[in-house]
Amino acid sequence: MNPSILMVDICLFCIMLLATIRGKKLAIQIDFNKAWSDMKYHTSLPLVSFGPYSPAYLIAADENINCDVRQYMYNSEYKKYCEKILTVSASGDHPLFCKMYGAKEITTFDITYTSKIIMDIKTLAIKQLDFGEYWQLLKDLWRNPNIISVPNFEHIMQKLDSNEQKYIRVIGGKFALFTYGASPDFFSTDTDKRNQKLLHEELHQADLPAFPFIWSDIAHLDTKLGDNTYDFIYLSNILDWVSDDTTTSVLNALTKRLNYGGRILIRVIHGDTTSLRDICKSIEKQSPNLAFINHWTHMILVKCTRTI
Repeated sequence: MNPSILMVDICLFCIMLLATIRGKKLAIQIDFNKAWSDMKYHTSLPLVSFGPYSPAYLIAADENINCDVRQYMYNSEYKKYCEKILTVSASGDHPLFCKMYGAKEITTFDITYTSKIIMDIKTLAIKQLDFGEYWQLLKDLWRNPNIISVPNFEHIMQKLDSNEQKYIRVIGGKFALFTYGASPDFFSTDTDKRNQKLLHEELHQADLPAFPFIWSDIAHLDTKLGDNTYDFIYLSNILDWVSDDTTTSVLNALTKRLNYGGRILIRVIHGDTTSLRDICKSIEKQSPNLAFINHWTHMILVKCTRTI
């Protein structure tokens, strides 16, 4: 064999081997003993407590939040919806909404690994099942701690990645993983069901991806984003739970990742908004190309080239 060709083959093999090793290092590793301990701790609390292995919301968003995403994703200056998105996964609801409005590149993040699992389950189920089957699957997931036994779930389970399958087999059945947030039965009115059906039908026809997921709390998120910038960053019901110092640090870092015309939407559900509003105003004053818009429970920081 030609020595130069042999050298090229060796180099290519080394590159592929290095990529494989790096890929393994980047894979999510699950400490099941810690998961077991954390899950017992969280289920003993009277209120929701968020952690790496907390149970996920099965449905975390409703039609009103869908309207919020649609309203604030639209860039009126450029006459189009934002295309590059960073959003809390919210058990899949927010990235699915963003996809419906034309987002081309969606990255998700969450503090709890189970949010990725239910996001992937819902995405696969929307692609594979009709609306009646999909809605029944959500109700069965809500009611049944051992989700492996749920009808229509096994062929979805087979398409999950190996970490998710292992997690479900070891932890699932011991706890109801998807019982926070609203039950599917909560959306029982004709209007709610019609909205959910329209959402399902539109997404069922779309080319739904497996959304990239960053497993991180909000305080360390920026360090895991590489050199990426975004048109729309959605922080829904996150900054309600962290200190003012963390909020200031997070918003200072994320505003630097906005493309011109991009915006950060902060949605607040719990607690007083006064402190958060003051932090946003302070950040606005420190930057000549940021504008702050306050809509009570919705606060938006916009990176702009002109005064809004």
